[in-house]
Amino acid sequence: MDKIYKHTCDEDNPEYALQGINTRLLLAINSGQVDINLIAEKELANRGLNKKGTWIGFSSAKKEIGFTGHICPGCNSEGRETDGIVYSCPGCGGLFNTKAAPMTRDQAAKYVHTDTWHAGDQGEAEKSEDTMYFDFYIKYNGGEIGRIHGLVDRITRNLVQVG
Repeated sequence: MDKIYKHTCDEDNPEYALQGINTRLLLAINSGQVDINLIAEKELANRGLNKKGTWIGFSSAKKEIGFTGHICPGCNSEGRETDGIVYSCPGCGGLFNTKAAPMTRDQAAKYVHTDTWHAGDQGEAEKSEDTMYFDFYIKYNGGEIGRIHGLVDRITRNLVQVG
């Protein structure tokens, strides 16, 4: 880090940057539940700066890092575009899409196994680091648009809770 960034005072010293952070948040960052690099990118965009620190304007900066203005229904964080079908949420780690751009059942199956329950959990479950929130609008064969949301197992992508 010293090759790129050289601090000149305590205020600029990365060793002190996390001292005032709540312990729960620090633990979440340490375990990977919170992506500190993504938060830094978003803060740069909120200042209108690109990844090199050059002023490019607020909307251009947000586009450069992939933020779209779409809000996660699970935690109200701004989603980040992934593959053009779903948005990932840096706040809760969930996946969602919009009613304006519903996906097919086959596309949804790429992210969530909507017909398969996780073994032992059918209905009520608590959110934990083993689960992930999802909220999808799906366009069915007849053109009808439906919504499915809940929790899935992060590894198997099987349903843990719906509704």
